[in-house]
Amino acid sequence: MGKRNVTVSYFNKTSGFDGVERRPVPAGIPEHRQAVPRLGGCANEGPADWHSFAETLKRSALPEAVFFLDASFLGRHELPEEIYEVLLSRRIAITPLVWRELQDWDWSAHRRLRDVLVSAKKDGHPSVMFLEPEIWEAPVQSAAKYYTQLLGTRKLAGHILRANFHEKHSRDPTDDELTTLIQKAARDRGHLLAKKGLVDVNKENFYADEELVVLAFFHGVMTGHESVILTGDRDLLEQVYKLTYLIDTDYRSMLVAESYHETPDNVIVHQVSMVDDVFESDQIELLDLPSHFVDFVLPEKHEWVSVQCFRFGGRDKDLKASMHTYCAELDMRRLLYMKGKTEGLNSDLFDGKNIRIALSPPFPDEFFGRAIVAKEKAVRIGAHDISFVDLNYAIMEVEHFRRRETETEESEEAPSFGLLMATFRQPVRLMFTSPPEWMDVPVEEFQTAVRLFNPALFLVDDTFLLSHVADYLADELLERGLATTRHIRDSLPKGDWNSRLHEAVVKGHRQVKTLDVSDNASRSRDFGYYVGLLAFRKLFWKAIKSRVKRDHGRDSPDTEWPEVVERYAGIRGRRLAEEGWRRKDDPRLFFAEELLVQGYLRSVKIGIDVVFLTSDPLFLEQFHRLGRLFRDHYRAYRIGKWFNSNPDSCRVLQSDDDFPSAQLTKGSTYFEIPNDRWNTEILPRRPVTLNLHCWLMGHAEKNTLRFAPFTFCAERPMHYLLAQKAANGLNMSDESGKNVRIEVLRQDWIGVIENEAIIPIGSEDWPGDPRLELGIDGLPKSDLARVVADNCDFPMLWYEES
Repeated sequence: MGKRNVTVSYFNKTSGFDGVERRPVPAGIPEHRQAVPRLGGCANEGPADWHSFAETLKRSALPEAVFFLDASFLGRHELPEEIYEVLLSRRIAITPLVWRELQDWDWSAHRRLRDVLVSAKKDGHPSVMFLEPEIWEAPVQSAAKYYTQLLGTRKLAGHILRANFHEKHSRDPTDDELTTLIQKAARDRGHLLAKKGLVDVNKENFYADEELVVLAFFHGVMTGHESVILTGDRDLLEQVYKLTYLIDTDYRSMLVAESYHETPDNVIVHQVSMVDDVFESDQIELLDLPSHFVDFVLPEKHEWVSVQCFRFGGRDKDLKASMHTYCAELDMRRLLYMKGKTEGLNSDLFDGKNIRIALSPPFPDEFFGRAIVAKEKAVRIGAHDISFVDLNYAIMEVEHFRRRETETEESEEAPSFGLLMATFRQPVRLMFTSPPEWMDVPVEEFQTAVRLFNPALFLVDDTFLLSHVADYLADELLERGLATTRHIRDSLPKGDWNSRLHEAVVKGHRQVKTLDVSDNASRSRDFGYYVGLLAFRKLFWKAIKSRVKRDHGRDSPDTEWPEVVERYAGIRGRRLAEEGWRRKDDPRLFFAEELLVQGYLRSVKIGIDVVFLTSDPLFLEQFHRLGRLFRDHYRAYRIGKWFNSNPDSCRVLQSDDDFPSAQLTKGSTYFEIPNDRWNTEILPRRPVTLNLHCWLMGHAEKNTLRFAPFTFCAERPMHYLLAQKAANGLNMSDESGKNVRIEVLRQDWIGVIENEAIIPIGSEDWPGDPRLELGIDGLPKSDLARVVADNCDFPMLWYEES
């Protein structure tokens, strides 16, 4: 196993992302592809010499590669003959403004190349092309001119800021004031371009760099042929990075729009007011995207093309090369047509409104990872109307860098356990993996799995933090970041550290997040609803003793009620009830349930995978039961929504004769659910799936960890269910106040819409507990019956360790 760190440019941070991307690379992936992620860029800089560069081009440039030559590159008199040999072995591209610059060039050192170019311009040459935008269709030409003008606004930033200042203050800014304005808006990278633009604005070749960059990128995408830019100008390299960033973000915005249009349930939509002069109205739509949604929307099948830029600075022994490589996709052609057809929009699905991935600046930090749909204002610059949002994105330093770690297999053998765990994806929606079994795994392999598990939020309970296993994973978890609840953190012993992780949580390590479940804002009804259901399993002993007292007028001895619990709830229910009885005075009894529900809710609402780490077998049992509750309620919500919209699409049962196994209750509606419509009509067609993992950690010895993994595959559209639960605790929204349930009879699905009995908290059947602050008055009787029922179809394999 080997590891390399590569600094890469990537489009932006998203909600739940920690700033470091960790990705396993299977054996056999070429070295140059490992360094460049999909739709990402790799930047490198270091000493160079012309001979080594020529050899690199011979070895790595594809046969159809096209070299776009900048005048500043051709102006280097020391270029050796072998460089020309390599360039002419592929193809050379000259753009219009570069050719204009070369007319007055001193060719004394490059007469052979000059003769080739002059001859090619007159009679053509198989290795030389003079690229004109007119070779493409009108929309693509328009898009090329738009992006060229947009990049050029970086040089016009000083003029724009000066005009804005004059409009506000009725005078021009002083040189110092203008410098301050430019520095604040464009930051370090854009400052030099803006200062240069103040001087060069009237030059005929003002947009030469921008035209070269745009045509090279467009040529790569439109033809699928590798484009390589050679320059001696740092400004041009900077413009390459900015263009790839802008097009990358626009492309993902287009794909987000298409995915939202296809499966709107993946996105949470907020109508917000925003005072900003870049939009036509202060009312905008804010799309709360799942974490890494901008990767989810990428086409599964894609063809990529490399766009590279080499910039050479210094002379002789001080020669240095800076390189930026971007991995573009041929599907970006659709964006180029879209930008030209709509005059700058990323999508035509919103009736003239545009869709944007929100970046900061210029938008607030809390907009990161979200999208904005709004009608944008534009300003006339040159021959184009440039959107104010595009203008801000171009001028301001909105790009973000992140470090990328790669783990590579050094042999051709099967991938290691660490890589297999890190690349795990549960393919079946709304299902669990196979029943958990204990595994013995080398510590090093498990550390690899934790380090590479991306994206994921790690949540730890007190049993894990206080176990000796935690020390084996402390470095990896603290580097990745982890979270726990404030209740768990505050309950941990102080000063007697069981592990470094325990100490880090108590002392407030910067990589440890705390979920405050005691905050009223966090105690939404959906949180209280599910915590209450899980807690009832630990309080079932109270309900049994209360029932015996009421029905038989006596107390149930401690030798009797556990057997009664087991009769109703099985051995799992008995274990949980005995835990509740044993810890009846322990203030920490329900901390595990709070952590579980918080993790489930955050996974669905943020849209991120979650990994629970525990050393408590009962935690794993509650994890499984909560997943079943989420699944059953979600299916009921979807079938209720579908039935209300399609009342004639399924048969309503009128009597017990229609379905002998059913016990029809007067006043309730029973209907058959067509099994063949689940994945095509009832459930979302292409949901963002979310993997919720629970890793039960056993003992560790001889550099080996024992653990039992279990995974539930949830999905982002569950957020509608949670909103429904938060509103009224039901699975459906109906003025009648009835609830919808699903029953499975003889392998047939039956929907039931009925009024449900609510068991008040504090009653004999739901004794309640002072340690629970749920924010609800009661829970449905049917849910309480379901949560305690022993309906698991696999043995309790994980208990053997306890």
